[in-house]
Amino acid sequence: MARRLTYTNKVLIGFTDEQMQLVDDWRRKQSEIPSRSEAVRALIGEALANNDCPSGILPDHLPMLDRYIQEERPGLSRTEALQVIVSMFLSLQDGKKGGKRR
Repeated sequence: MARRLTYTNKVLIGFTDEQMQLVDDWRRKQSEIPSRSEAVRALIGEALANNDCPSGILPDHLPMLDRYIQEERPGLSRTEALQVIVSMFLSLQDGKKGGKRR
């Protein structure tokens, strides 16, 4: 049996009701519905790897998140930076559908 991945770095993050709804909508579109934590990790990974993301860094380690903060969003906490990244990605996905949320 494959060993379950353990995440040693924990980040408490808050979302608005609209942001959480966007995450939940994305989750339901997946072939196997991921947990909210798995969904947020996947969305952050896609957003950071996306060419439209300002920094183009990969999401595998917190030092990379710290570099993104330092280079692109000075003064933000890790939590705030994660919220920005997820919101950015969800906005890009929503824009690709041809409509913007209000």
